[in-house]
Order: sequence, then C-alpha cells, then structure tokens
Amino acid sequence: MARYDVAHGRFKLLVYGLPAFGFPEYRRLLRERYGVEVVSLGCVATDGSYTNAYDRVVTAVVNRRFGRDVFKESSDEATKRSQENIRLNCKMSAAASEEAYPASSRYIEGK
Repeated sequence: MARYDVAHGRFKLLVYGLPAFGFPEYRRLLRERYGVEVVSLGCVATDGSYTNAYDRVVTAVVNRRFGRDVFKESSDEATKRSQENIRLNCKMSAAASEEAYPASSRYIEGK
C-alpha cells in the first residue's frame, strides 16, 4: 500500500501511541513544507509491523526527494518551537499576573 500511495504522490506517515511533545507543530511542518500527511491511528496499533513497514517506505522516498532527513529536521524544529512557546506563555502569564496583582511580586521579592 505504501508503494502505491507514493507512486500516486500521496505521502503519509502513520503514527500510533501517545503524541510526542511538539506533535501538532511536527504535523504542521511536515504537511506545509513537504506535503506529508501525518495520520494518527490512535493509542494502540494492532499490528505495528504494518505501520513500521509502511513508514519505512514513505520516509525513504521523502528523504531521498529532499536530500535530507526531513522527519528528524521537522521533529527538532517542532520541539524547539514548542519549548519557545511555553517560555513565551510563561512570561506573558507572569506579566499578566504582575499587572493584575502588583503587590504580590513586591511581597515575594521582599520589597
């Protein structure tokens, strides 16, 4: 089935299990940059050997087409972006908290 999909220009990565950190960004990057659709099969795959064999065919073709490991590259970038988003959200949350409760930070800092 993977060879058929690839021959018809359909690139899908089949995944199962709990999503990894940064998964939504990883999925978006693969779709937008490389035309790879990430298909989640749920938490448990009844036969992981089919999924793994399918993914081996697709990843080999896509990596050959782009001349590098686009899956690792996308995973690394998705993780980095997700970490940056968490840091940014924490800063924004702290700033909003300070704005709403200015005395609380003075109390914590001992002012």
